[in-house]
Amino acid sequence: AGPQYRSAIFPANEAQAIEQSAQDLQVAERVRTTLMGDFAMEGIQLLVRVLNGTVELLGVARDEAQAQRAVALTLDVPGVTEVVH
Repeated sequence: AGPQYRSAIFPANEAQAIEQSAQDLQVAERVRTTLMGDFAMEGIQLLVRVLNGTVELLGVARDEAQAQRAVALTLDVPGVTEVVH
């Protein structure tokens, strides 16, 4: 007898939560890539957290202009609905 496989059947709300979590991870990666690819973001130290498309930027910017640029860049990333910092 070979290995036994089980299929997981999730309730709709749990499946939606898993899908949303995967989408949030993709958005977080796109935000990080966007910020790190922008010359004006050089030296910025940020933690990016995403929940249901709302991005939270935590960290230290060089100055207010850099912080505002980080928010503006983040808002342009597909999947971002709001930025809090």
